Amino acid sequence: MDKEQWNKIKKIFHKALTLESKDRASFVREKTSGDKMLFQMIMTMLETENEKNSGITQVISSSMKQFLQDNFGVQSGDKIDVYQLETVLGEGGMGTVFKARRVDAEFDIEVAIKVIHREQINSETLQRFQSERQILANLNHPNIARLIDGGTTDNGLPYLVMEYIEGEPIIDYCKSRKLNLKQRLGLFLQICEAVNYAHQNLIVHRDIKPANIMVTRDGNIKLLDFGVAKILNPHEYSKSVADTHIEMRILTLENAAPEQVLGEKITTRTDVYALGTLLYQLLTEEKIFNLEEQHRRTFEKAICEQVPEKPSTIISHTNSLVAVKVPERSLVTLKTIQKTLKGDLDNIILKSLQKKPERRYQSVEQFSDDIKRYLNHYPVKAQPEKFSYRAKKYIRRHQLGIVFSGVLLGSLVLFIVMLTMKNSAILEQKKTAELEASRANEIADFMVDIFSSSDPNENAGKEKTSFEMLQEGKNKINQVKDPQLKVKLLETLALVYQKLGQYPQAQKLINEAIDIRKKQVSTSDTDWARSYYRLGEIDFESGDFDRAIKTFKKSLVYYKNSGLDDKYEKNSPNIILAAIYSYQGKYLQAVELDKNNLRIALMKYSPNSVEIGEAYTNLGAEFRHLSQFERSEKYLRLGLQSRLQARGEISLDTAHSYNQLASTLDHQQKYQQALDMALKGLSIRQKIYKNGHVEIAASLGNVAKMYARLKTLDKAIHYKLEAVNMLKKVVGIKHYYVVGSLSSLGLMYLDNHQFTLSEAAFNESIDISQSMDDSDSPRIAYPLTGMGKLMLKTNQLERALTYLRQAFAIRTEKLPPGHRLTVTTAAFLGEAYLRKGDKTQARQYLEQALKGFTEIYGSNHERTSKISKLYEQSMI
Repeated sequence: MDKEQWNKIKKIFHKALTLESKDRASFVREKTSGDKMLFQMIMTMLETENEKNSGITQVISSSMKQFLQDNFGVQSGDKIDVYQLETVLGEGGMGTVFKARRVDAEFDIEVAIKVIHREQINSETLQRFQSERQILANLNHPNIARLIDGGTTDNGLPYLVMEYIEGEPIIDYCKSRKLNLKQRLGLFLQICEAVNYAHQNLIVHRDIKPANIMVTRDGNIKLLDFGVAKILNPHEYSKSVADTHIEMRILTLENAAPEQVLGEKITTRTDVYALGTLLYQLLTEEKIFNLEEQHRRTFEKAICEQVPEKPSTIISHTNSLVAVKVPERSLVTLKTIQKTLKGDLDNIILKSLQKKPERRYQSVEQFSDDIKRYLNHYPVKAQPEKFSYRAKKYIRRHQLGIVFSGVLLGSLVLFIVMLTMKNSAILEQKKTAELEASRANEIADFMVDIFSSSDPNENAGKEKTSFEMLQEGKNKINQVKDPQLKVKLLETLALVYQKLGQYPQAQKLINEAIDIRKKQVSTSDTDWARSYYRLGEIDFESGDFDRAIKTFKKSLVYYKNSGLDDKYEKNSPNIILAAIYSYQGKYLQAVELDKNNLRIALMKYSPNSVEIGEAYTNLGAEFRHLSQFERSEKYLRLGLQSRLQARGEISLDTAHSYNQLASTLDHQQKYQQALDMALKGLSIRQKIYKNGHVEIAASLGNVAKMYARLKTLDKAIHYKLEAVNMLKKVVGIKHYYVVGSLSSLGLMYLDNHQFTLSEAAFNESIDISQSMDDSDSPRIAYPLTGMGKLMLKTNQLERALTYLRQAFAIRTEKLPPGHRLTVTTAAFLGEAYLRKGDKTQARQYLEQALKGFTEIYGSNHERTSKISKLYEQSMI
């Protein structure tokens, strides 16, 4: 059965769902035109949907399942897009996972492909599958399996392409290598790091179990299967992902927390419980409750009511060799294991397995911190801190010093002195912790104060705007005494202002934070690098390129000295430096940086990630500037694909890709396609930004340009005027965005024969550029060329030559040889000389223009044809 027929089935199925139950059979019979097998299949799908929604266990006959597999399933040897399925890696209730290989020329990689079961396809499972895809696209951590690709097979099966993990499930890995306790705890800490990262991204895994945790050959953890993850902040995701149906009880009972069994609220502490069950199994190789020996109801009751045996107790009747490396089992081994687990590890695990979520560790970070304290012989939080307990821990950490101290009395005295000192250190640590807690409370109070200020009851019925609330925050920062806290708050507010396009405010705040760092705060090279990177971003977005370059170079120096292992972060200033060089017309420098940026990104991230999307898009834009339009389109489409996979449609990254692609399609004379792309980008940005913003202005300008290309000049001018006015309001008059937009507006007025308005726009653009001390920048050549074109149109040939010669000289000096913009100005100069009657000068410029346009656009392009005719006239 082909994709077209399956689409027909889906259409009938979804339409039937909207009908009353009594009307469905006749509707399906009519639409299936006497095909009994097709009728039976759709009716079974409808019955399955009804059963699931009413809470009844889904049942599909074996013959029906076989029919679905034969007609719609996939199996080893099949091809999905560019991937060849090889072997089955595993199968669960939702789908089958295949090992596969990419078989096209782009990449040669092994992958894991998860394909949803046909009999599971309904509104709920499709939603869960889409959830897994979007969640994984947002997670980028070395201990979490990466999402590479995704889509739908030709016969309608949704699939995910995942990083292929060559390794073993964690319990098997520990058993086969007879890992000791310390090694197992080391693996567990890796798992905690991955889960904590997911929690920081507002996602709960909800199905942490040994089968979902693989260990690679080099001993690294990979956490799999976010298919039943619970999103903590649904506003960060689309409605389809965050819909309440995801709350349904999907769980692996052996590792489920009581609140999952009871259908209560799922939080990060649900994962804490699951991690507790996992640690229990890692250290005892026994499950906390044995599912095989109990009925489901009994098992659920045990989860909710029964206290698990202590690990040190259950180890007495297991075959595990945890904690020791011995060739065979012995009573001594059992006692050693029991002794190791007894006390701290018992308490840590049982604390994580408390029935009430509030009695567990409050976070995965707290849980892993207690493991680290145990490994370093510090008192754990799960154990009451009695003096004798702390003393015992101290002696364990310093037993060699005490053994070799000589005399018992001397040892005792030394111990007392050292214990006193250590207690002092503990008090110091306590003070540090209290200080951090105090700072956290101050931040919380700070945010509460800001949001409380918007209460209409406190403001005589007037609701404050977001900008007024930010101003309130700025005022309150001055009352903060702690310099480190003040720096954090200033940098956070600076980021908010930056995202809102309020660059002067952002710049002021970040500079204030840097001044405090210099005078009062001990700052690491990494923190300095990040502060200067943030300042460089703001300098760049403000249009101060020279200052931005200096700031980014400072950031690169600090990153070099920081000792960070993350090559991508250390290279991050170069990403924006490439953009700056591009704006300055240094395209060859920019493209070399962007090629290197892409190489570094590919070493760390999957092809369908935010970072790879940005790298492809930046490189695509540079190829356009170098007039390599086919290469530009190729990389921009790769960037768009990555961004759609990573962020979805409604995303600023996606909007940026649409905008860039529109510009490249414009140069290929694909004007209608370009307009469609530009309108998509504008629509996305207007949905995200409720007020004016530079990105909306950029999209308005792009839409205006495409309407101008299509000769719909009234619409073009309308959109361009809106963009110019928005930019003046958002970034101020003196900004290179305004210079460029006024130049474009002048050209549109010119094409619409509104010469007075055209001249005014060009003159304003030139005046602003000169007031910014930008008189020799490639940017001023835009309005100069535009003014020359206007003078040509109105037959003011001497004035035309004055403007065009000035623009040509700037572009020849500042841009690469044969650049498209230089060639364009040469074409206008040649036309001006020709109309003035100076054919010798005209021929010189027209020959240069003809050669350039032929190389850039080809001999059949409209621009090339026009110049060819003018050149022929100069030869007569």
